[in-house]
Amino acid sequence: MSEVLLPYAERADGRLVRVEEVERGAACECVCSECRAPVIARKGDILAHHFAHAASESCRNAIETTLHKLGKQIIRDAGWLWVPGYSIDSRPLIAATKVTATLVEIEKGIGQIRPDLLFHRHGHVLAVEIRVTNSPDIAKIAAFRALMQPAIEIDLSNVDRNSLEQLKSEYVLRDAPRAWIYHPTIDSAAAEDSCRRLEGLHPALVEWQRNAPDRIAWLKAERQRRERLTHSIGALQRIQGEISEQIAELLHAWPGPDILTGGDAVDA
Repeated sequence: MSEVLLPYAERADGRLVRVEEVERGAACECVCSECRAPVIARKGDILAHHFAHAASESCRNAIETTLHKLGKQIIRDAGWLWVPGYSIDSRPLIAATKVTATLVEIEKGIGQIRPDLLFHRHGHVLAVEIRVTNSPDIAKIAAFRALMQPAIEIDLSNVDRNSLEQLKSEYVLRDAPRAWIYHPTIDSAAAEDSCRRLEGLHPALVEWQRNAPDRIAWLKAERQRRERLTHSIGALQRIQGEISEQIAELLHAWPGPDILTGGDAVDA
């Protein structure tokens, strides 16, 4: 496996740091965010400064895990983020806005789930998921709904893995794609919208139900008509075959002139 060049590593206190913030070599006392193996800080004159695994083998998901933790750290340090808006049929339900937290918790459990972040503000809590590879699964989304816990997803999947050191905080906090995973207002409005759509279909359904017996009777009659027609065609084909056989027998037994050519019969 080729060596993975890490722009960040994790200190003993769990914080991600840049290579410029620590001592050179093993004196950095940092580990890989993914495999927890020791890393060394390389600050040479040829390659860009970076962390590398002290052992020869590198772990495959180090960059993804680093990006995921970096996103959480940026939000916790900033204490604010933009939440997305939401509309149904051009009717705004939630306005996109900047929200400032009184407390941000990383991977704090609620119920049976552990969101990436819990964003507290004046007694209200927003769960935040950071997407690097996969979105929350169906079970986690169902848990948010069961808890009636508002939750959003911030999508960092398009961040260039080769230039994490250039990731701007503003991209994570404001500019990265984001969407609601669950919100009670959205859920309720979606249910009401579905009911309205069904009510709009109701007259058509009533009309179809009223005409259903006539439609069914017509379909049965049409099927019977086609069956009789198929039977008649079969009978005509059989009669045609019998007539053709009788003509062939008459021609074979005819002793007189050739009725096909108009000539005289030829004596044997």
